[in-house]
Amino acid sequence: MREEDGFERRELVNDILQGGVHFNFPKIHLISHYAEQIPKFGALGQYSTDISEAMHKGLKEAYRRSNKVNSTPQIVTTYTRDHTLAMKDLTIDVWNQIRQKGDLTPGVGRSTTEMQVYLKLRGKIKLGIISSLEELERVTGLPDLVLTTETFLRQEVRSMNSDPVGLLVQEIRAYRELQIPVPKFSGEGFIVHSARCTVFREQERYNWIWVRRQRTSDEASGTLNGRIPGRINALLKVISREGMVYRLAHVDLLQCIGGDAVQGSEGMVRVGWPLNGGGIIVKISQIEGIAHLIPLELGESWLVNNRIDLETWNMVYDL
Repeated sequence: MREEDGFERRELVNDILQGGVHFNFPKIHLISHYAEQIPKFGALGQYSTDISEAMHKGLKEAYRRSNKVNSTPQIVTTYTRDHTLAMKDLTIDVWNQIRQKGDLTPGVGRSTTEMQVYLKLRGKIKLGIISSLEELERVTGLPDLVLTTETFLRQEVRSMNSDPVGLLVQEIRAYRELQIPVPKFSGEGFIVHSARCTVFREQERYNWIWVRRQRTSDEASGTLNGRIPGRINALLKVISREGMVYRLAHVDLLQCIGGDAVQGSEGMVRVGWPLNGGGIIVKISQIEGIAHLIPLELGESWLVNNRIDLETWNMVYDL
């Protein structure tokens, strides 16, 4: 009997090996991206197993408190009760903090320095190189830069006493980098993402970014909770005669392929270039961090790495 079992086991192993075994699945593939992710995003705490392992503690404790007979329903009841009480304690603590501050929306509308986190343009290009939209269009090779900027400004200043055409001939400032504060995985503090669009070096660099297209309470179909990945092509600042400052970015947006739900063996969302492609101008305040995309078809489609941070994971799966 043992010989027959051993023979069947060897047959099964041979069938698997001859069928072509590979390790091209997300858990193994993502290891190859650690080296580039750590400098961009910091310590990769989201890959730690400590969080999931710590979840076992409550279940083990619930088992020890059971009578060890028909223990499953007892474990579920005990764990659920403990979890509910813990959540209630957290809620009470938050309400106590709010009551002490006398403000139902803490942090909103505050002008103190510690409450504010800013996006920052860096790497200003000298005026001798770029000082107008036409020069920026020529240097970056973006044929629609002036047109898309005009479209944006017409929509932006239509309710103001400003001349959008006059803004197009104003002196501009061009930049190479946008620093974006993104909440840390722990939820305490921020990590700074540096999105670059470099056209003055031997090797050009254009980062993938997350662009907010809709408010989270009013999501548009084809977006991931109101956001969509895009490529940042240019960063600029336009100042009107009245002193109004427009901090803008030219981006090429992608679109979800096959819907905005996860699909395929990878369990990831697929994105690619839209058929009617073309750049748009957005405010830098609509840019919410660097996106990590895994090439699927070179230059055509990508997988959204929803495991890069907790926020991206929730954004993809909380639909």
